[in-house]
Amino acid sequence: MKKPNNSTKKNKKNVMDFFYQHQSVIPKSKFLSHCHSGYEIVFFISGTGQYQIEERTYVLKKYDLIITRPGNYHNIDINTDEKYDRYNILVNSSAQLIPLLDKLLDKFEVINCTDTPNIINCFKKMDTYRKHLPDADFNTLLNNLLIEIYYNLTINELVAKLSAKVPEAGQGNVGSELG
Repeated sequence: MKKPNNSTKKNKKNVMDFFYQHQSVIPKSKFLSHCHSGYEIVFFISGTGQYQIEERTYVLKKYDLIITRPGNYHNIDINTDEKYDRYNILVNSSAQLIPLLDKLLDKFEVINCTDTPNIINCFKKMDTYRKHLPDADFNTLLNNLLIEIYYNLTINELVAKLSAKVPEAGQGNVGSELG
């Protein structure tokens, strides 16, 4: 019997609080609008396309991190001949990670992580861990990697705020003068 020709190659496992997959899609694919009961995290690696969450549309760039709330309808339109590659993680609404995702979503839905190699490396580690670890161990490490990503984003935001507040040479006082 001939196997059906699928437009995606999937490496997926249902893993307790998470559903994880690293997905490569044949170009010019369209995913229909849908929603989930938990959060969805997408880390975009290559290709081009548009990601729509409710009425908001984002043009995807390499290393975009996308977080979608439960119940938000979303879809992706891959519109070029380039290879499309992404990590996709569904987080059950019962996961311990939920409060951190809520904090991130108060600030953004999509953020580019090109200048944050620590985040890129966290996603690269996931494939190795998935291949070599039992489900329970992978679930624990995936949770920890997602927490590490959260803190890297938080640190980067704090550094950006502090950098914006540092006056240039000759522009105001950096301390108080003794009189």
